[in-house]
Amino acid sequence: YYLNLPEPDLAKAKEAFEKGTALDAKRPDPICRVGIGTVKLLSGDRAGAKADFDLIKKDTKNKNPDVLFRIGEAYTLSETINDPAEAVSNIDAALLLQKVKNNPDYYIALSQAYYIKNDGGPAMTALENALRMGQKAAKINTLMARVWYQGKSYQRMKELLD
Repeated sequence: YYLNLPEPDLAKAKEAFEKGTALDAKRPDPICRVGIGTVKLLSGDRAGAKADFDLIKKDTKNKNPDVLFRIGEAYTLSETINDPAEAVSNIDAALLLQKVKNNPDYYIALSQAYYIKNDGGPAMTALENALRMGQKAAKINTLMARVWYQGKSYQRMKELLD
């Protein structure tokens, strides 16, 4: 929650994730560990975040799609501190592991990575895949309009929003 605010509250996010990892000292929750790595990333410690993410992936044997998705999403949360190639790599791996592909958030995050790369075609494809799931249509249509706007397809953007 704290990371998705317009101005992310990194201190509160870190505190919440540390509480989550402290619940089980022997096997800390990997999602909370990803959260701590995300806080590092958004604080500007790219190398520390990457090391944390690599260790978490190793600990989960690269078999937890939610962990891979959250790592990929972390690389898209900031307009200035991001790595779309890492995001695409992790989210694609998560999609391959997912047994039931019914979570539009995976495709929305994937589209955001492509949007950051200024790669409109794959961004739009990811959003179309998300839209087929029948959830979050308003959010997805808004993101599609952003992609059309970035590509200077103003007429298509207007048609989509009307």
